[in-house]
Amino acid sequence: MARYMCMDTLKFLLFDVHKIQELLKYERFSEFDIESFNILLDSARSWADQDFYPYYREMDEKPVYYKDGKTYSHPILKKIFAQAGENGWLGTYFDHEDGGMQMPLIITLTNATTIFFEAANNYIPVIWDLLPVQHT
Repeated sequence: MARYMCMDTLKFLLFDVHKIQELLKYERFSEFDIESFNILLDSARSWADQDFYPYYREMDEKPVYYKDGKTYSHPILKKIFAQAGENGWLGTYFDHEDGGMQMPLIITLTNATTIFFEAANNYIPVIWDLLPVQHT
């Protein structure tokens, strides 16, 4: 496991400071529990360790570029973007009827889990908006 952030600190902030477990009393979040939040955090950390962190230096040295009407990027991004969609990362806070998991916004891709991705490789979350990307 890479040492780019502290899970204990993040959990302290989420559970002791922000008390996200109190959200579980609302019907919208009733299907979740503390364990499901921990599983999501562990999954984010594992994914960041495997596919984000190992490439941060290389991606800094060879940044995304635009040429002849196309955007070019590191090949790992194709895998990351595909996994983000396939594994539901892009819709974690969307309503069920929209294909999402309906998780609280504070713990989803736009907040707590993004901390792992940005700490592991701040380059990747910054370029989400460059889709579609031609990978070379």
